[in-house]
Amino acid sequence: MNRIVKLLDRHVMVRKSVADVLLGVAVILINLFMITVGVQKYITTGYGNSYGITPRTFPCFVFGVAILLGAILVLRGIKAAKLHEEKEETVDFHLISIAIFLDIIFFVATMKSLGYPVSNLIMMYVMYWLSGGKTWWKGLILSIIFTAASILFFYNYLKLPIPMGIVEFLFY
Repeated sequence: MNRIVKLLDRHVMVRKSVADVLLGVAVILINLFMITVGVQKYITTGYGNSYGITPRTFPCFVFGVAILLGAILVLRGIKAAKLHEEKEETVDFHLISIAIFLDIIFFVATMKSLGYPVSNLIMMYVMYWLSGGKTWWKGLILSIIFTAASILFFYNYLKLPIPMGIVEFLFY
């Protein structure tokens, strides 16, 4: 086990009502972002709109339902916290799972500016270390192979446009 994994190999116990509120707020914030920015930016409308239904309708509906469910989760958590039950269940959070979540957020946040190849390379290398990888060169080789394979599959084979960012000159 490397030093990073040893450092993050801890558990945090949280009351279930607090965990419900935190999860509900996270669900609401993520889906609000997706409904306001993601759908408008990444889903285009064009021909085929009928009766006000566009390609954005279904994702907006799904994100709206998720926001509603997140709000219900927050309200249930607040109600449970007000009851002050002495024997309330606790939830066990593992710090490595939080670090993995933060790594994924980094990947999504930097994909446009750095580009998919660089962001994916960094994300895969961090995932290697968080999963207990010991040697830096194995992590680098695995990250390069996975990134190259995914670019070959998505960009070359499926012909999907992916953001290239700072390495765009290599592909055009």
